[in-house]
Amino acid sequence: HFYRSEYPQAFTFFRQAEDRFRSAHDISWLAVTLTDRAGAHLSYGDFGEATEALRLGLAEAERSHNLFVIAGAHNGFADVAMHVNDLETARQHLERSITMYEAQGDPSSTTIPRRYLAFLSLAAGKPDEARHQVQEILEFYSSTGEAMDVFDLQRMLAAIAMREADWPAAA
Repeated sequence: HFYRSEYPQAFTFFRQAEDRFRSAHDISWLAVTLTDRAGAHLSYGDFGEATEALRLGLAEAERSHNLFVIAGAHNGFADVAMHVNDLETARQHLERSITMYEAQGDPSSTTIPRRYLAFLSLAAGKPDEARHQVQEILEFYSSTGEAMDVFDLQRMLAAIAMREADWPAAA
């Protein structure tokens, strides 16, 4: 339902899954489900519900020592902060997330918060910093051959160039 943008049905499903994981005392999967529901709320534009689901998901992830979900919750909190233009809070959450993914030896997941950091750099009027950040991520995905990510990152570089009115670079 989530991937079809059928949000009310997705919320019902997530809440049913949360109840089942609570009953089974599986706090790790409860944390995953809560943060997944938060993502659906973010997509739906309901930042209050997203924040509450993230708060609950983070608490369960910390209880279960699920570092991957803890890092993902920080990505979610950063997303909320960016939507309300609290760029410093967003940056703090993203840096926490990167640190946690790196501690787990997960370079692929670090690219998610690193992309957001590039957007924050651009929003702060630092296109050179944003370009450098995107190029670092692009280097990773060029080495792994993930064409869709390479394409998206090339688009980000084009957007940075357009922001600077550097039309040859954008082309």
